[in-house]
Amino acid sequence: MTYIKKNVNILLLFLIVLIVGSLAGLSLYYQQTYQNLSDNYQGKLDDINTLLNDLNAQRKKLNETTYELTIKEQREDSLENQYQTLDDQKKAVEGQLSTTETELAATEQELATTKDSLRQSQYSLNLANEEISDLKSQVANLKEDRAVLQSSLASCRAG
Repeated sequence: MTYIKKNVNILLLFLIVLIVGSLAGLSLYYQQTYQNLSDNYQGKLDDINTLLNDLNAQRKKLNETTYELTIKEQREDSLENQYQTLDDQKKAVEGQLSTTETELAATEQELATTKDSLRQSQYSLNLANEEISDLKSQVANLKEDRAVLQSSLASCRAG
């Protein structure tokens, strides 16, 4: 029986050592696994933070681009309105120019007609002045002839 007690004690001691060794091994294994998981978690957390920072930077760039696009659209709308206004003004000025050119052509035609009429009037005036001159000469000649004839008549009567 002592043999069995000794064997049982040895067996129990062996089982306790085995259990303690197993616990120590499992503790080391789980500690290593936990350390690996913790390291992986920390790495993933760092990756996530990096991605969040990149995402925030991209979001900021997107906001800036959106703002610039909005400003460009406003400028484009403003320029389009200015262009439309200038185009309308141009059409109005072209209409006024067309009307003015038509009036100018009519006025030039009237001027040409008036100049022709003036030339004809001047020509008629010159002819009339020449005729008046001729008639004045004839009147002067006739007056001289009358004076000569009166003096001849007076000498005939006196004589």
